[in-house]
Amino acid sequence: MAATANVTLHHSVWSDCRYEVLATLLGCDIDSAIGRMARLWSECTDRETDHPPESVVIGSLKHLDACDLIIKSDLGERDENGFRVRGAKDRIEWLQRKRLSGAAGGAAAALANRSRNAKATAKHSLDGRSSKRAANATANATAKVEHTNTNATPSGTQELR
Repeated sequence: MAATANVTLHHSVWSDCRYEVLATLLGCDIDSAIGRMARLWSECTDRETDHPPESVVIGSLKHLDACDLIIKSDLGERDENGFRVRGAKDRIEWLQRKRLSGAAGGAAAALANRSRNAKATAKHSLDGRSSKRAANATANATAKVEHTNTNATPSGTQELR
């Protein structure tokens, strides 16, 4: 399986008897059952759905009757849209809120940087320094930093340290 979304396990999974039931039905220990469910939650989060395809459920739990076993252990259910993993919707909504918050923070930071750069450009102009001289100084400083941070490789290309 490909890399999927990170999943944080709440401490209650270790004492929740539903995972003991799932472990018994799967024929494995509770740690393996929780790990398999974590893989399924991760897939659901990555796909942004609490109704994963049956193939994903089977692949995550490594059992052909995975959907039925999850339902028997009360960790999933069937509804009008098919098989649903309980608790996955909360994880998906949490991640969506974090992504929106991060995007909003990134946009605010970009706006602040543009404002700061505009003020710096205006200050240079007021100091009698032309924008062309400022651009040349910036280009020269960048070239010096790039030269300092590179090594020539045997193939002749440059590589950052």
